[in-house]
Amino acid sequence: RAEPLSAVFYCLALLIYSWGHPAPSQSLSTKASQSLSTKASSRQYAPVSAPALLATCVMATLSMLCKEQGITCLAVCCAYDVVIVCQLDVTTSVRYITSIRKSKTPKWLKSCVFRCMFLSVVTASLLVGRVWLIAGGGATSFTQSDNPTLFEPSVMTRTLTYSYLPAFCTWLL
Repeated sequence: RAEPLSAVFYCLALLIYSWGHPAPSQSLSTKASQSLSTKASSRQYAPVSAPALLATCVMATLSMLCKEQGITCLAVCCAYDVVIVCQLDVTTSVRYITSIRKSKTPKWLKSCVFRCMFLSVVTASLLVGRVWLIAGGGATSFTQSDNPTLFEPSVMTRTLTYSYLPAFCTWLL
């Protein structure tokens, strides 16, 4: 089936992405007494492996080709990069954004931004490729057996049916 194969490629992409990263040297949020410039200078910079980044994109592409949800792997990799590797939280991120004009941007932050931008470009390319290749460049047409709610004459029934899934997912969170 497509789901297990997509999950295998998804997990491989995450593993390859995590293996390609250097281990985080020091958490920015653990030493609140240090100044921002001291924290930035105490971090050691080590670039990510380019083959690991490319292999992650290949595995995410294979995962997406098996099941469309596989494309979310690249967003998870970006979140992993920001939260685990760079160890940024909301307050630290705001301080870095406000201090960029005052001081030189650290290399590790530039590298993180580059990786996230690269993953975003790959994600956009995969989305465009999916629409162009699979959907033929146009909107997908559904039959009544594919999506019975679409053909329901009552607006209230359609609205309640379409609203159920986001409400249920929010409740699960």
